[in-house]
Amino acid sequence: MTMPFLRTGTDLPSSRLSPFLSALFLSTVFAVLSTVSPSVGAERDFCNGEGCAPDQFNVRFGDVANANSIARAKVGDVIEINVSIDVVSEVQGWNFGLQHDVAKLEIIEATTDDVGLPMTFFDTTVLASPDNIGAPTPGMVSGVVLEITEEGGLNLPRGQEIIVATARYRVIADLDPQDASLIEFTDTLRPQEDAPATRTSVTVDQASRPPSKVVDGEVFAKGNVGAMPFSRADCNGDGKVNLADAIICANNILQNNLVFFDCDNMLDANDDGQLDASDPVRILSYFFIGDATIPEPFRTCDVDDDNDLDCAFSNCLCDNYGLYFGSDPNIQDLDVTGSSLTISMRNSTSALGFSFGVQVGQGTQNRQTYRFVDSLGLDQDRLVDLAIVDDRGEERALDATNEAEGEIEDIVAVEKGPALGGIADDFLAVNLSPGTGTGFTVVYATDLGGTTGATIPPSPIENGGCQAHEIISVRFARLGQCPDWALLFGDDPTATNVEVGAAETTLPITMRNSGDALGFSFGATYVNGDLAFAHQTLGKLEDRLVDNVIADSQGIEHFPETNTARVPGAREITDVGFGSSIGQFSSPFFTVDLAPPIGGPGFTVGYTADVAGSGDVIPANTNPDGACDLNEVLLVSFLPDAVADFSRGDCNGDGRLNVTDGAICAQNIFFGRIEFFDCDDMLDANDDGQLDTSDPVAILMWVFLNGADLPEPFNSCGPDETADDLGCLESNCP
Repeated sequence: MTMPFLRTGTDLPSSRLSPFLSALFLSTVFAVLSTVSPSVGAERDFCNGEGCAPDQFNVRFGDVANANSIARAKVGDVIEINVSIDVVSEVQGWNFGLQHDVAKLEIIEATTDDVGLPMTFFDTTVLASPDNIGAPTPGMVSGVVLEITEEGGLNLPRGQEIIVATARYRVIADLDPQDASLIEFTDTLRPQEDAPATRTSVTVDQASRPPSKVVDGEVFAKGNVGAMPFSRADCNGDGKVNLADAIICANNILQNNLVFFDCDNMLDANDDGQLDASDPVRILSYFFIGDATIPEPFRTCDVDDDNDLDCAFSNCLCDNYGLYFGSDPNIQDLDVTGSSLTISMRNSTSALGFSFGVQVGQGTQNRQTYRFVDSLGLDQDRLVDLAIVDDRGEERALDATNEAEGEIEDIVAVEKGPALGGIADDFLAVNLSPGTGTGFTVVYATDLGGTTGATIPPSPIENGGCQAHEIISVRFARLGQCPDWALLFGDDPTATNVEVGAAETTLPITMRNSGDALGFSFGATYVNGDLAFAHQTLGKLEDRLVDNVIADSQGIEHFPETNTARVPGAREITDVGFGSSIGQFSSPFFTVDLAPPIGGPGFTVGYTADVAGSGDVIPANTNPDGACDLNEVLLVSFLPDAVADFSRGDCNGDGRLNVTDGAICAQNIFFGRIEFFDCDDMLDANDDGQLDTSDPVAILMWVFLNGADLPEPFNSCGPDETADDLGCLESNCP
């Protein structure tokens, strides 16, 4: 998802700002208007009367030159739209809401990036009103204000159709071939849950006016309804087209021999509606000479656009490429039970690797949901693809994924599954705390250095069914109960995510061991202040990555339950030393690496209580009173927070307070964007110790409505005199 952003053009002197700017700024971007009831159809009336603007909003599939508001698609397809304005007036700004059929379509992204707009005063485009519990987002809203001054300013060029935003949607259910699923303009959506609805309007002559007409997008089912998908010319169903397919095609057509599939459409390599010698010749010409192409659907699964031939048993009945929860690719909704979850892969060709994100959300009846996504990563610039890489190094889009649901559990580890166990010199990267959402990401390569030639073999078709490789194992634990074996940040066995306070300089690592323990080891990743235990991810060498285990007194390994921790300001870790439970032993082995070359940033720990025969063990937690006791085994030390002087509310540090500071404050608090300074105290405009809607409102009230002065330090530099959990690491003072 492209996050909202603010682009500021010329820094206007305050004397040039017109008196109506505050009202126009807020009403243009987040205005409330009674809903206009939409009619069915691509073009429809949106507003009637003198207050309507002649300018028209449009949904276009493709560029404006094609002016097409109709698209055809199937489940799994991603469709792209352009939102445009037919400009008749001197348009100074605009905003709109765009909703869709959430049963059929899922919005992926909405943005105004790279559409060629002039420099704008305010520019925000977001997915509308997410409810944060896994339900689909109902649409998108967008608001743009061009430079506005008393003398006028930038306008869209009249007489042209101008693209003002783009969006992408995924088809998630079967469409109807005749009854369209609409992507339609509306006045009912809002940029976030507690914001007012966004009015679909243009700003003309310093006033907002609804358009008289809009053109909604219509999405219909693609191809022949009921026809079976197939992949043209892939006559043996291995996902490739080469000499073997030409031979099999010729044998099928000319001798009725080597029949892998009952699908005449697949054999019709030139798509002329006839099965004859020209079809294997077309395959040979494509593969060896390169002077011919194979008509669609080629190297993908889709239906034929005509009905000239039949397909009773397709080469696409098994997915060429797919990722699934569970080991059976035919189960669409897996019920997760037990302490682990298998992730499997279907690949019709040998594969060099794969990558995916798993979004973990909350479903109905206090259940936890799992979905494959491509929206997770370290940040918006580093999202992990949802793809499989074939043996030619080409990234394959997936034909299918499924979903899963189970009891709410904490993820202990994400590890290689049985299909990857025999592959040497491979690479696995797991992130249990992605910066862009809740869940985890996985990136895997069989031969990252290109020296072994190792691949994941094709998935077989056996016993009349589609088989898949078990590639990843996800292990769970239920924190909140007293675990038998656990390694935890902090001293609370129920805490799933520990927050380190601004004044704290140490964080205990505690261990729960229901029996005497000889030692333990683990890796811990530390990315942007997030600490997470990691199994076989960090280490000095690729073939000696550190396990996340506890060894009991019988030498039996236990995989512990774990949690995560957050260190505000991402302060530097200076030391990891003994805690109170292990400092007294006479002959321990203890090693810490604060900068492991593999899998970092983070640290690794290895500890054994006795290496000289003293008989020392870490005693079991006995729980004599029923409490969940923990052993404090380590202390992680941090550099203290540096506290800087600041000027409250001056969010861009220019020494003035105006509408720009209100906008930047809102962008920082709600979207994590346009951060000039790392200073939460500066953003806390009303000094209540919280960062929320009231802070940009306090700034705008002071600027436009003669509101109260902000608390000290205001229009001056100094420290925060109020005790709270906020801090200031970077001063905005000149």
